[in-house]
Amino acid sequence: MESEIKVLGIRHHGAGSCLRTMQSLQDFKPDHICIELPYEAADLINQLNTKEIEFPVAMLFYSPKKINKSTYLPLAEFSPELQAILYGLNHSIPITPIDLPIAIQYQLNSSAEKLTQNLSFEQKNMIRDPIGYLAKLDGFQDGEMWWETHIEHNTESKELFELILSLMTTLRVKSNHQDDLETLLREEWMVKTVNQIKSLSYKKIAIVCGAWHAPIFNSPNQKTKLVAKYEQQSKLEIKSCLIPWSFERLALNQHYTAGIQSPVWHQFLFKNKSTAVSAWLSHAAKILRNFKYAISTAQIIDAVLLARQIATLRQHTLPCIEDLLDSSIATFCEGKSDLIEFIKTKALIGNQRGNVPINQNSLPFQQIFYEKLKKTKLLNLWESGESKEIHLDLRKELHFSQAQFFNFCLLLSIPWCAESTEEIQSHGNFKEEWSTKWNPDIEHRIIEISLLGNSIEEVITNYINEKISETNSLGFLCTQLMYLLKSGEKYGIDILLSRIQTQANFENDVSNLSELIHPLYNAIQYGSLYQYESEILTSIVDRIVPKCILLLPSASIGNDPIYGKKVIKTIQRLNLYIENQDSYKSEWGNCLLSLLDSNKTHPMVSGKVWQILLSQENPNHEKFAAEITYVFDHLTEDQQLLWIEGFFTQNQSFYSFPKTLLQSLDNWLIGLSSEKFSKALLFLRRTFADVNPQDKLKLLHSIQKIKNPNPIISQKEINFLISENRTAIIQSLFSNT
Repeated sequence: MESEIKVLGIRHHGAGSCLRTMQSLQDFKPDHICIELPYEAADLINQLNTKEIEFPVAMLFYSPKKINKSTYLPLAEFSPELQAILYGLNHSIPITPIDLPIAIQYQLNSSAEKLTQNLSFEQKNMIRDPIGYLAKLDGFQDGEMWWETHIEHNTESKELFELILSLMTTLRVKSNHQDDLETLLREEWMVKTVNQIKSLSYKKIAIVCGAWHAPIFNSPNQKTKLVAKYEQQSKLEIKSCLIPWSFERLALNQHYTAGIQSPVWHQFLFKNKSTAVSAWLSHAAKILRNFKYAISTAQIIDAVLLARQIATLRQHTLPCIEDLLDSSIATFCEGKSDLIEFIKTKALIGNQRGNVPINQNSLPFQQIFYEKLKKTKLLNLWESGESKEIHLDLRKELHFSQAQFFNFCLLLSIPWCAESTEEIQSHGNFKEEWSTKWNPDIEHRIIEISLLGNSIEEVITNYINEKISETNSLGFLCTQLMYLLKSGEKYGIDILLSRIQTQANFENDVSNLSELIHPLYNAIQYGSLYQYESEILTSIVDRIVPKCILLLPSASIGNDPIYGKKVIKTIQRLNLYIENQDSYKSEWGNCLLSLLDSNKTHPMVSGKVWQILLSQENPNHEKFAAEITYVFDHLTEDQQLLWIEGFFTQNQSFYSFPKTLLQSLDNWLIGLSSEKFSKALLFLRRTFADVNPQDKLKLLHSIQKIKNPNPIISQKEINFLISENRTAIIQSLFSNT
């Protein structure tokens, strides 16, 4: 006996399609249900009827051998495929996923065969966007709007599936039944699978598939031509699992072309069509209220009435999302651009997210990761999806374990948490601030990490080996080492340490090397706090610092201001570290003196070196006086500016300057040309902007004391000062306002 076929051509995630599918299944009462899902989805179908699951979720398909290859198939409560699955499970009806296996899809090369090259422009448009093509024929500019208005809002019509089948059949005939290679392969596989099911003597077979594919099942004798070629090549292992999803990821965007404009609107439409309009507008008002905007109940009522009036004017049977947007903007926003933006982003998409319980079907690392979340009492925060600021006191056992877990996440590039970059100086080094933010991509990241091994040791070791093969960045390697040490895990340290030491031996850029000193030194100080052996980091620093001292003289040659600033930063890093250590002080002192003895040293570097030497015990003021004389008598004005900038960089002990320097600086400023004075003034304003007012006052008094004690100055000097007004400008640098 010939099986009776019922083809339900749906729009993925369409609430109207979903409601009609549910009604059609109840009326048709199939004894077998076929659904447009990949062959490998069979293992996931029974899991969807678990009470602990909260929608939306996604089926994730991936290959352990091709980690960068993965496929998501989201399912919301209003997805027709999901409700068809739940109907079948609740009525003990066999369910078969009939789409092309993912294993074959991953073998395809989309550019290998061009099957549409002989079609006309119009035919190609039919294939590329059949809904958009129909919409333009009906006078609509937007295919999504046309489909929502005519199809999704019509939730009761039993004949609508036949109308959709007729429309798509016409388009398939007009386009010569052509399409891209992947689509034709998928359709060939679907027809083949349905034919196999029909041979099993089922009386009624319901097929739930995308509207474009609906006509293919009217040709039951279609022979396979393309599948056999790829089926033999398909040896790729595919694994699958369910992961949480969100409305944000379900929305229509460039990454997910099967999404919908407003998931939250379809949720309301699915729940109750008669109250959907007021529900969505109340939802929009609530979001604005959460952002401290007062939206009254009367405004919501007005918005509902306006939405229905707009829909009537536009000849819509039910207000569509565009009508709702226009109504809410007109009623709630009062022309305010920030409110309009909230409506178009927050209210349009919604913030619902799903949940999938961790169980025996989960991968080992998934189970390990969630066990860590439970142990650190962070599971509720993770499952809530909230963004939160977390203040930790590392002296407390729970806070310490949470800090270790956050570093564990950073180590494995699980982007759930971030540490505040601002130091909490008032609280001490045992305080840390972290922030968390969940998104569905994190779940996929955990899946990727899970493919690296079944234990913490395997995952960390394989991850580190993978990362060190991709980069030569010393900064990245040292950062990973610090994350690893702070995470409390012991695996992979030797691998990272060996690679860092090797890379440090090959690195000859003193600036790049010196960038590692401060973070490594900080990590050394944290050693006792995080309970790891800081000697590991000390051994790296003991390689880097001597090499930097050795490379610095050759790196300090030149006149380029930008490069000079890089060298100054290097000197600052080295000096800060060596000041706090007993080692390398002799080598560092000799290096600084060698920089002064070279006439090729960058003027900015020379100024910085003198700043450091003058801050040390027993500075050589006589030699400094000679340096000042040389700078202001023999260097060009540009070189003088560079020297002064280097000397003033991060130097705020102005009140202790030698009188020789103050006198020379005063004379230098007075004697600069107008152009050079303007440049110097800009720099000096920046330099003194953050100086303590008391220090400014002390410096001003020092300058006044070194002025010529004879109050009578030459008329020439008076005229010069008045014309340039430099004295007033210079003194303004030291004002307290």
